Amino acid sequence: MRQKMKQLPAGLLLLVTALFIMTTSGSAAAEQLQQVTDPVQIFQEGYIQVVASSSPGQSRYSAIRAAKVLAQRDLLEQLQGVTVSGETTIKDGMSMNDTVLSTVKGFLRGAVTCGEKYNKDDGSADVCLRVNIRGHGSAYDVILPLMQSEGLLPKAKTNFSFAAPTPPPTNTASEQPQPVTAETPTELAPPSQLTNPKDGLILVLAGKGFRPALANRIMTAKQEVIFDPSTIIPAILAERGCGGFTNKVEKAKGLLASWGCNDPLQVEAINVKRGTDAVINIDDAANIFTNDQRSSFLSQAKVVFVVQ
Repeated sequence: MRQKMKQLPAGLLLLVTALFIMTTSGSAAAEQLQQVTDPVQIFQEGYIQVVASSSPGQSRYSAIRAAKVLAQRDLLEQLQGVTVSGETTIKDGMSMNDTVLSTVKGFLRGAVTCGEKYNKDDGSADVCLRVNIRGHGSAYDVILPLMQSEGLLPKAKTNFSFAAPTPPPTNTASEQPQPVTAETPTELAPPSQLTNPKDGLILVLAGKGFRPALANRIMTAKQEVIFDPSTIIPAILAERGCGGFTNKVEKAKGLLASWGCNDPLQVEAINVKRGTDAVINIDDAANIFTNDQRSSFLSQAKVVFVVQ
């Protein structure tokens, strides 16, 4: 192929090259015109993306303008359906608070055009619009902090605290040994004595009905919250959200590795509350807390939820 192109006259060669670039660019643009509206996919990709098509029989300008109006409507509908926490969605925040309503409208004005295509054959157009869930100016950066400040999100019942258990007293001949119960914590080394702390967390929730949200939380059965947006450094929350979401443990390990995690903890949730709160047992909570005291992975949102 290259030899044949070299044999063409210079002018014709430039024309063929230009046509090739236009064709491949068009293909790339067409590939971008894809919906990203599934709740899990939205949080995996970090954005909402909609594609709308205008009715046929219009000029290029009119068709693209009509398609864009439809895409803006669809984008608003998808954004309103994003879960913030529990059963609360962005739409609920808009209906409860005028400041949230005006902020969301302004947020949508920043939507990015991710592709547009005019179909000469029938005079219709396709337009792709996108808003970011993560990153500067995203939902995590703009909408979530506002809903927190307006008191529209649930507050933790109590913060989890952990102290290494003290050894039980030695039994005398007259004393009966105490039975070990489910409430008995596992003895863990104090944070200061932990030599090789874990540096990330994989939380397995497959099959438990867990939903990605702007404010996912991890707590014990007693509602002692050990991880939520308030525990994350604000700049990292905007960029990474409450961590990553995937459907396989191996993918979770790969994502954490890309964030600099070499040896994460892996914990399986025992339950899910309100659809967005992962419940873990007290021993796992203590283990997470102890390791986090040394490596601070929770404040850096080095957490991946394995769902579906």
